[in-house]
Amino acid sequence: MAVTTIPTAGIANDAVDNTKLDLSSNYAFTGTVTGTPQDLVRLTTTNYSSAVSEFDFVDFFSDTYDNYMFTGRGVLKAQSGAIRLQFMNSSSAITGGNYDWSYGKGSRSRSDSDYFTRASDSTYIQFTEESHDNTTSFIGWFDTTFKANSSKIVVYHGVATNWSGNGAVNFTFSGMYHGTSTLNGFKIFTSGGNFSSGSFSLYGVKKS
Repeated sequence: MAVTTIPTAGIANDAVDNTKLDLSSNYAFTGTVTGTPQDLVRLTTTNYSSAVSEFDFVDFFSDTYDNYMFTGRGVLKAQSGAIRLQFMNSSSAITGGNYDWSYGKGSRSRSDSDYFTRASDSTYIQFTEESHDNTTSFIGWFDTTFKANSSKIVVYHGVATNWSGNGAVNFTFSGMYHGTSTLNGFKIFTSGGNFSSGSFSLYGVKKS
């Protein structure tokens, strides 16, 4: 005869293991499960479906993490243009010429002859171009290890893809800030036109 109810006091601490629980079943938890690996922690997600000129991610850089992952999914723009990034000090964007950046670009069509773009002492980091009403996706990585040094260096690098008149376009990008301002976040914006829909997520990577 199957026993359907067992008093809690009647269960030994080591009595329940993976031979007693069906790990292929679904379980509904109403509390918090602790002790599981959570090295990648989602800090925020922004979903949007209307015209927005920029997105600010303020007060997300802290001593809790040195590295952050930033993703853009299904990003659409009202008109073709570049996507750019500036770091922030409190709620103000840092606009001084302390950014260096470059990216390589590969396209499906070899008729596109512009395969790299770069800038030094710029006022922003540019990491993709020709982003418009065909989806753009990207994944970027922030290294803020030296954000508290006297010469504050923060690196942002990653990959992006979108669709242009020459077909699929892929970018490998890298940029850095090398100034003296305290950084606590960043913003993304466009070279022209608004973002019209998509989703952005920021994750903190736990220190080892």
